[in-house]
Amino acid sequence: MPPSSKKSGDPVPSTLFNDIAGTYERVGRSIAAYERSAEVNPFTSKFDYYLKGEAELTSQEEWGLELFEGKAMCSACHLSEPGPSGEPPLFTDFTYDNLGLPKNPENPFYYATKRFNPDGLNWWMSDWVGS
Repeated sequence: MPPSSKKSGDPVPSTLFNDIAGTYERVGRSIAAYERSAEVNPFTSKFDYYLKGEAELTSQEEWGLELFEGKAMCSACHLSEPGPSGEPPLFTDFTYDNLGLPKNPENPFYYATKRFNPDGLNWWMSDWVGS
């Protein structure tokens, strides 16, 4: 439960918990700042070096890439080829795709209070899957 008043030395004022939209905004900005930091080194995986011709894949990795780009059809949504100007792949086509997986009855979301899940076990993503 959020504190009722700001305590000495407490870096989070209690009014912060009353501003839900602002809190989400701050969380998003914090994550974005972290992702831009030197700690998160984008495009430094072995696959990135493979695309640059600076690393070789093992036979198992080659088989996985063949599966990813072929029979498993992962690359239909998770684009793994460099962009038109040579940009590293982002592994997304920026769309939502329902894979048809059934609901997991052990997902805690289905048992959340009405505040968070008003439909309880009847919740379903019908608005998203076009039914």
